[in-house]
Amino acid sequence: MKFVNKNKGFVVFLLIWTFIHIVLLIEGRDNVGFWPFDGITIRYYGFVEFFVYETLPILIFIIFKLLGLEIKFIKFVNKSKWFVLFFLIWTFIHIVLLKNGWDYNGFWPFDGITIKYYGFDEFFIYESLPILIFIIFKLLGKDTKKTIDENN
Repeated sequence: MKFVNKNKGFVVFLLIWTFIHIVLLIEGRDNVGFWPFDGITIRYYGFVEFFVYETLPILIFIIFKLLGLEIKFIKFVNKSKWFVLFFLIWTFIHIVLLKNGWDYNGFWPFDGITIKYYGFDEFFIYESLPILIFIIFKLLGKDTKKTIDENN
């Protein structure tokens, strides 16, 4: 019970996660392949998918606990709430674009005003760019702030 009280957020997440995946296991058909999606709908979801999707959050949780990353992660989120919020919204928008776009050999996703061509290449670049800018800002941030304050 001590574990549950100490890790309420993870326990609630895991219960909801498990419920969703039990429903998927009951509703899905087992297939030889691993990827359960057929376009937007879930067609094939068997025991292998259930096992992998159930084990992954538990393994991540154990690694976080063993390495003591939980406290560091909470400190990072508290220090950088603006970036975390921005990046979550940014990621959601780009996942929607990835699901609705067509993948093709070019890079520019726009066809006039509409976004038609949006594949994994665009997703990777547009997701990596804010992280790269944030890292550069954090590395140079203190020196830049001191320089700006000294000049004013």
